[in-house]
Amino acid sequence: MRVQQLLEHHGIAVNPFAEEDAQSDPVFKERCRDLTYHPAWDKVYGNPSDPATSIVFGEKGAGKTAMRMQMAGRMRKEHQLPTGTAIKDSIRKVAQGGGKTVANAVDGLKAIAAGEKVDYTGASGPCDFDDKGDIIDCKFRYDQIKAGKFTLVKIA
Repeated sequence: MRVQQLLEHHGIAVNPFAEEDAQSDPVFKERCRDLTYHPAWDKVYGNPSDPATSIVFGEKGAGKTAMRMQMAGRMRKEHQLPTGTAIKDSIRKVAQGGGKTVANAVDGLKAIAAGEKVDYTGASGPCDFDDKGDIIDCKFRYDQIKAGKFTLVKIA
């Protein structure tokens, strides 16, 4: 029996295996995104009230895009977080804010909470964006650990 015959036999009109990427997969979006999770979901998603960093590596088809989409959806649902568009539209306000220079998210969030404008340089150093959101200039930040603390060497 061929795949199409098998699907038709079970009344399935659309091949659920046709798409290679969760982002363009209607079956994933309609039936799996909010109900079915990768076996490593709990390790990667963790506890949002006590956040930690995760890096996901995997070959094509391992579920990286699906997990990213599920995390974004879960965070929006549970915490009423802004959409990707809102984040994109706001990035220049902190990356080119013309305010207090901050190099990490904690200092930036404290400054924003105190009502200050910030110019977030971030882990990669300062990045400025044009009207379309493309990076105009990209610099690298070089730090060295001295006495257990990061010390700026140069930004070039």
